[in-house]
This record gives sequence, structure tokens and C-alpha cells, in this order.
Amino acid sequence: MVVENTLLMAAGLAVLVKSSLVAVRSLASVSWHFRLSEFFTSFLIVGLVSTIPELFIGVNSALDAKPELGWGVVIGSNIIDLTIILGIVTIYARNLPVRAKFIKSMPAYLVAISLPVVLLADGKLDRLDGLLLVGAMLAYVWFVYKKTGTTTAKSPPFSRIYSVRRSLVYAPLSIAIMFVSSDIVARNAEQLSILMSVPVVLIGMFVVALGTCLPELIFSVRAVRERHKGLAVGDIFGNVVIDSTSSIGIIALITPIAASGIALRSGIFMLAAALILMALVTRERGLKWPEGIALVLTYVAFAALGVLSA
Repeated sequence: MVVENTLLMAAGLAVLVKSSLVAVRSLASVSWHFRLSEFFTSFLIVGLVSTIPELFIGVNSALDAKPELGWGVVIGSNIIDLTIILGIVTIYARNLPVRAKFIKSMPAYLVAISLPVVLLADGKLDRLDGLLLVGAMLAYVWFVYKKTGTTTAKSPPFSRIYSVRRSLVYAPLSIAIMFVSSDIVARNAEQLSILMSVPVVLIGMFVVALGTCLPELIFSVRAVRERHKGLAVGDIFGNVVIDSTSSIGIIALITPIAASGIALRSGIFMLAAALILMALVTRERGLKWPEGIALVLTYVAFAALGVLSA
């Protein structure tokens, strides 16, 4: 049974990743036609689509009364985004600049991603907390839009882009496929946690989250290769803040999330990773490859501590 559940979960993740990439490319193409700025396109459009795998897995787990899996996937993917993904992209790019306007908004960014951890500290994320988190996401998106705005730039997000008509067909279709495949992932992850006697939050954090982060990695590396470094940065930062607010908020609206030692420790580590990243970014106004290596090693430390404390 363990092998069967593992294979089914892997197959579900593969379909989830592929459909997510199609949705990302479709909506990025649409946003370019509407002349949204490169950073805002990646932060909201790409970042929002990239969170759909975590959100759908979280929703399906909450509907099955296992919201801890959703928490583990979201927080785990955020930690991976802030360390491994950003580290690998930085090493690949050699130098990953971050816009001065966004550096100034970093305190607001930290407040947004710290909200779920602060709200969980009283023992539970209830539906009122979930509503607050969704509201915080909407406020933050408006804040970023006012900071970055629109642009008249004529450079498309990719060398090959979809037409608007094709994008409007591909996007909803790929999102529907993501929902179905995420249900397969959630059900098999829950079954694995039972068969292996491992907390479901750890399965979400160290196994499922790695798979759901692949779209961000592929998109960001491709953006760097096609000389759109702003897209790479915005995608990762947008993914983390949207996941921390709306994804966890929606999960809590369906089924409140009870606090546990693992959940709180993972949330605190996410905040520590964000603080480390903030320090690196503000010092150099961007990231260079040595900082990329430091970020990857940060995740290695987290994984070691996570396994030891399990």
C-alpha cells in the first residue's frame, strides 16, 4: 500500500506541476496584453497561480477534516521558496536584483507572512482568523499595485506567448485539472501518514511541498534565462505572501486549524527564513550567488531540525 500511495501521489504531483505551468504561462500572457508591470505580473498573476496547487491540496485536506496537511504544505512550500528555490535561482542568475521600491515594502511583507503564525499562537486558527488573513491578502495586493503600477513596456514575459483567446481557454482548463490532481495528492498523502505513522503535517512539509514548488522553480529559471529577472523575484515573493494569507485563510474558513508543536515550529522557521532573506536583500539591494548558497544551506538546516524534532 505504501508503494501504491507513493506512486499515486507522485503522479498527482506531476499532473499538478504541468497544469500549473500552463496556467502560469496563460495568465502571464494575458497580463502582458493589459500592460501590467513586470513585477506586478509576476507577484500577483504568476504568484497567485503558483499558489493554486498548495491551495487546492489545502482545501481538499480541510474538506477531509485534515487541515494540518494544508498547513504543512503551505508553510513547507513557503520555506522552500524562501530558501532552496530563491537560492537556486540566484545561483543560476549569478546576480538577482530586487527593485528599491520592493525593498522599502519589506516590513509590510514581513507583517503579512507573520500573520498566520501570530494568529495560531493562541491555539487555533478559527474562521474569524481565516477571514482576517484573506482580507490582509487583498490589502497587501492593493499596496503592491500602488507601489509598482502599470507599464508601457512592450517586452513580453516569454519569447513565445499564447494569444489572449488561447490563454482564456487554457487557464480555466488547467486550473480544473489542478483541482482534480490536488485531490489525488491530498488523499494519498493522508493515507501515507497513517501507514507510516508519520504526522500528516510532516508529509505535507517535506514531501508534498517540494513537489508543489516545482512550478516556481521552473518559471523563475526560465524567466532569468529569458532576461526577465524581475519576473523571477516577483513570482517567489508573491507566492509566499499569497500562500501565507489567502491560502491558509481559506483553509481555516473551511476547517479551523489546531495548533501543534510542529506547526508552530515550522511557522517560526518560516519567519526566520524571511528575516534572513530580508537582511541579505537590504544589504546588497539584491542577491548574489554566495547568498544563494547560504539560502540553500538554510533549508538543509531546517530539514535536519525538522527530522530530529519529529
